[in-house]
Amino acid sequence: MMLSMDADQSPRMNTNSNGRRLSTIRSGMTLVEVLLVVAIGFVLFFVLIPPPGHRHNRVIAARMTCMRNLKQIAMAELLWGADNGGRFCATVSTNFGGSLEMLHAGQVAAHFEILNIYLKSAPTLYHCPMDSRQATNATGIKNGEVSYFVSLDADFGRSNLCLVGDRNLTIKGSDAQAGMLVLRSDSKAAWTKEMHSIKSWERNGVVALPDGHAEVVLEKTMARLTQLGAQANRLVFP
Repeated sequence: MMLSMDADQSPRMNTNSNGRRLSTIRSGMTLVEVLLVVAIGFVLFFVLIPPPGHRHNRVIAARMTCMRNLKQIAMAELLWGADNGGRFCATVSTNFGGSLEMLHAGQVAAHFEILNIYLKSAPTLYHCPMDSRQATNATGIKNGEVSYFVSLDADFGRSNLCLVGDRNLTIKGSDAQAGMLVLRSDSKAAWTKEMHSIKSWERNGVVALPDGHAEVVLEKTMARLTQLGAQANRLVFP
């Protein structure tokens, strides 16, 4: 039997010879299917794209870790100095157990290895969590895994000199490279945004001073650490 449309547009039903209703293939999506796709999209969005505060929190946590690292390294430097005539390891010849010649050869990792006896968590302390370089492991360290520079000129009587600090430093617009760099009052030192920046225009780094404390140094306050007068601070970068 077949139902047809009359002039009044009354519906008719098409049936086959067995009296069963003929089915048609429906195109498009149901409301349930649309909602399911939207829900999956939201889940993927929140899984793949971190919330706005995620990077901020991650950078703050890494900065705190970096400050702890540098504070412990500075304390190890002070302890080494107390055991060796009141001089920092970097200023003492290797003939007397120091690292002076090592640092002149750019061997920052070897310098830190001398301090290991004063540090419980060495050598992982020598790596900043925000550093893109490979992290150090428990078996030892290499220059390419170290995140911090070392001063050759810091001493107990020059509290304004950086003792150790983040390697993401620039001098007169050029990124610091492995080896020795001389920091002077006219050096125009600044930070790159590589390691601790939360906002694109904010650049900072962490340093430790000869008195043993570590602090975050903003780019706008960097001049305080570079007002050296006729002095200079030779820094060795890994």
